[in-house]
Amino acid sequence: MSLATDSETASANARERSLRQELLRRGAPRRFGTYRRSERRRVIVALTLLCSDIFSAFVAFSLVDIVFGLPWTKTAASALLLLVGIFCVSGLYGRNGLTPPERMRRRLLGTIAFMTTYLLISGEVVQSNLWLAAACQGVLVFLLGHYGEILTRHFLIRHKLWGVATAFAGRGAAIEQAHQLLSAIPALGVRPVSHVHPVDDLASLDDPEIEIVVVASRADVARVSKATRFFTCPPTILLLQAETAPAKSFIGTGTISLAAGCNINAPHNRLMKRVIDLAIGIPAMLVALPVIGVVALMIKVFSPGPAFYEQVRVGSKNRFFRVLKLRTMHCDAERLLQQYLHSNEAARLEWERFCKLSRDPRILPYIGNIIRRMSLDELPQLWQVVRGDISLIGPRPFPAYHTNLFDPAFQKLRSSVPAGLTGFWQVSSRSNGDIEVQKAQDLYYIRNWSIWLDLYILLQTIPAVIGARGDR
Repeated sequence: MSLATDSETASANARERSLRQELLRRGAPRRFGTYRRSERRRVIVALTLLCSDIFSAFVAFSLVDIVFGLPWTKTAASALLLLVGIFCVSGLYGRNGLTPPERMRRRLLGTIAFMTTYLLISGEVVQSNLWLAAACQGVLVFLLGHYGEILTRHFLIRHKLWGVATAFAGRGAAIEQAHQLLSAIPALGVRPVSHVHPVDDLASLDDPEIEIVVVASRADVARVSKATRFFTCPPTILLLQAETAPAKSFIGTGTISLAAGCNINAPHNRLMKRVIDLAIGIPAMLVALPVIGVVALMIKVFSPGPAFYEQVRVGSKNRFFRVLKLRTMHCDAERLLQQYLHSNEAARLEWERFCKLSRDPRILPYIGNIIRRMSLDELPQLWQVVRGDISLIGPRPFPAYHTNLFDPAFQKLRSSVPAGLTGFWQVSSRSNGDIEVQKAQDLYYIRNWSIWLDLYILLQTIPAVIGARGDR
């Protein structure tokens, strides 16, 4: 039965390729159904993203019109046409392989170009009383479009429409790491569909759906190029480089890299991070002070003892420092933990894998889990961001027992960059990621760092907190 099914599938694919080639030869117009599934998927994705941007921009225009009563927002049709035109030129609808931070960067620059162009064309740029409204308009267009794209991307991922169909060829730590990372985070734009080993066994890659083949060495590049050059739809071959490469997107021209970013420790990059830490950390701390006070009072009501506590963590350069947190556990938490792990084998195995427990006996009743899921216990650390102990964005500083689960080489790499209040792992997996997932995602952040990645993580932290996706 399996052989018959495979034969029928092969015959169907052959008929589809034959029909497509005949239509191209005749120059006849192609029906949508005659395109490859990957081509149809690309059209559907582009149209879905376009509709999301139009809706988000229309909402932004309407809100500004209601608040400021701007007459120029009534010409929404031409404004929408200009906006989607700029986004289209920026590649937001037609390019595969753009990572979410790169898409955010192009969206921000496109929004600035849109607002500048539209105000110049309409002649209202000289009216100073409209500058505040125009700034609000641009911020809303960007933010609503950004979060609208996130929701749209989740929908497309759920229906297996997002990402480039990718095959991995070869074996080794780099290939396994890339496969694990891309499988865990489909938003990065690469959709693993097969894994071929040895590299020379490439007959299964003669599939029009596979657009990318990832390899780990230049020798594999040559072998894959030779094996796929006569394919009906030859895939793009991407070299997974282990060292820093000049590519700034996860899929660049001929290279895919876990080391495609900037040097986070360069003086000018550290300065930029510090400026962002202060510019955002100080206002955020002032806003958080009343919330911290209310939560501290609730903790005192439900549990005798101090509302705050300090925990020793491993930070940059393997230095120990104390993080300030709101208490969400009983005062005798360590005794309760050891007693529970000693009597529950399943819980002990879960602790060894995640360093967390789904049913933690240490958590305060009623309010403990709520505070942790909304990350309210982390708010006092905003003072430590302002003071310079940690950065807003970076690998989360863990206790020593957690950090020691990583291999020594990764511990050294992880400690070479500033620790952060939030990070790539927190907004991608949170408590659902085990030690290996944490390592893969922290490694991606360190080797692909850019100021845009930091800004993307910062924006992603907001829905992660609102959606109560914090610690269990």
